[in-house]
Amino acid sequence: MRPVLLLPGTLVPASVFDAVVPLLERTGAFRPVTVDWMREVPDPTLVRVADHVVALTRGGPPVILVGHSTGAAIAAMAAVLHPARVAALVLVDGGPNMAAHASIGPMLEGLRVARSDADWRGYAELNVSSGDPGQREAWIGQMVGYSRSVGSGPALSILESQAGEDFLGRPPLEGVPVELLHGERDPKRRPVDSRAWTQLFPSACFTLLPGVGHTPPLEAPAEVAAAVERAAARCGG
Repeated sequence: MRPVLLLPGTLVPASVFDAVVPLLERTGAFRPVTVDWMREVPDPTLVRVADHVVALTRGGPPVILVGHSTGAAIAAMAAVLHPARVAALVLVDGGPNMAAHASIGPMLEGLRVARSDADWRGYAELNVSSGDPGQREAWIGQMVGYSRSVGSGPALSILESQAGEDFLGRPPLEGVPVELLHGERDPKRRPVDSRAWTQLFPSACFTLLPGVGHTPPLEAPAEVAAAVERAAARCGG
């Protein structure tokens, strides 16, 4: 079975992939593993987390990395630094730099003083734009609880690292199978941000998800699982 590592975004629990995991397991072709990198990597940066992710794969075949938001930047960094260990990528609602990220400046400022659940809720609400009110509230509650438990330190560390990285300054990686997904209703990132990954990964294929916000693993898990299957097919299973 092909290992698939699932990388959530900043202040997003690994449980964001809970509905994706069984969809992948049912195919019999994948061994999905969620990575709670905010807890597992002290003072996380893109490079430190990418190295950690690749270390988890040693002894096995090259992996498919599925990265959501900041997780997309981590997955891309892993492909840049360790190309032999990465079979394919699925990059979800991210972008190769932070130049057009609508909320990164205020987010960094707010994280420096964030203390209460009300502070964490402000970030969580941007992450889900669809779903019935009860389901959306449950998702927001999970993110608030996770944010409270990990605190602002890891979030500031990774986001400052991400803000300082522009993948468009790196040489293109030809031939890496990449699937790009983007929620049409994402308030944080625009579809053009995800499309910009094609400058680093020229063979990337883009899919826009109508009615979906910033977090397709929650809002459209079947679309995420389907993208993994397409990526696997492109790298030979």
